[in-house]
Amino acid sequence: MRRPSGIVLLGLVLASTLLAACGRPAKPNILLVTLDTTRADRLGCYGYSQPTSPAIDALAADGFVFDNAFTTNPITLPAHTSIMTGSYPVSHGVRDNTSFVAPDELHTLAEVLSAADYETAAFVGAFVLDSSFNLDQGFSTYDDRIEASWSRDELQERR
Repeated sequence: MRRPSGIVLLGLVLASTLLAACGRPAKPNILLVTLDTTRADRLGCYGYSQPTSPAIDALAADGFVFDNAFTTNPITLPAHTSIMTGSYPVSHGVRDNTSFVAPDELHTLAEVLSAADYETAAFVGAFVLDSSFNLDQGFSTYDDRIEASWSRDELQERR
């Protein structure tokens, strides 16, 4: 009887590894994109005919687009706190952009994903989502480096 060559053995090992991997569902990649003060009717993925959002449209083509999404609050920090916790402002306590900080005891989406062995990262472009407001809970990377004309303390002094 002839022994299989190394290439045949390698092929069998590779095939069995692939078959074993097929039995386990892979974790899906999750990308949450939020846009502040953006009109859905001006994005291609929502039917706008002008090329205003090619990158967003490409992401939407390979993902899920929610046609009926509503905010719990029209203010950025409380709305994002609701997105990240699944709770209303009356429950999480964040009611405006500068006077409130998300409490440590909130259980965030990033914490849930981290516990499920996801790598979590956030890249924010608005001062009101700065880590000082505590929405960085559960993220292994939270990039909030932006140029702000006022510090949080200066904003509170202006109130």
